[in-house]
Amino acid sequence: LHLNTLSFSSTDINVDGFDPPPGRQGHLIDRTEVNAGFFDAAGIPILRGRNFDDRDVVDGQRVVIINQIMADRFWRGGDPVGRIVREADGDELLIVGVAGAAKIRSLGEEPRPFIYYPYSQDYASFVTVVARTTGSAKETAARLLSLLRGMEPDAVIVDSKTMEEHLAVMLIPSRLSAF
Repeated sequence: LHLNTLSFSSTDINVDGFDPPPGRQGHLIDRTEVNAGFFDAAGIPILRGRNFDDRDVVDGQRVVIINQIMADRFWRGGDPVGRIVREADGDELLIVGVAGAAKIRSLGEEPRPFIYYPYSQDYASFVTVVARTTGSAKETAARLLSLLRGMEPDAVIVDSKTMEEHLAVMLIPSRLSAF
């Protein structure tokens, strides 16, 4: 469950054997850029294949991890690890792993197909830091902010909150409706 804690967008993806919907260059799939530590921090398991690692460099084979929903949609009963999907511009992406499904946009949604690109191959200027802690979430957030300011004093920090605070905001519409 991460519910918009990531900066994400969508991309057109082509899969052999599946024609794109009419009027589209590919199947519109939500996507984001992450590093290898994201999956553990967000509690999203890698179900098959591998996580991103040191092999995933800028000038190497472009790789992605897809979620189980995307795997079921395009490879029902088969294993997508090792398969190639293509972006609308023709760039080939090697699937190296399948991650568990997560809700991205809202609590009430059905999980949807999702594709993760490694930050090491797909730079994004806007990043979200996700951290898992066994201690106080507020103290961990304060330590992370201090570390970031020490490493990059000019970084613009847009927001900092615990998952509990984030979910409280996400639940406002449901709570207002119930009230």
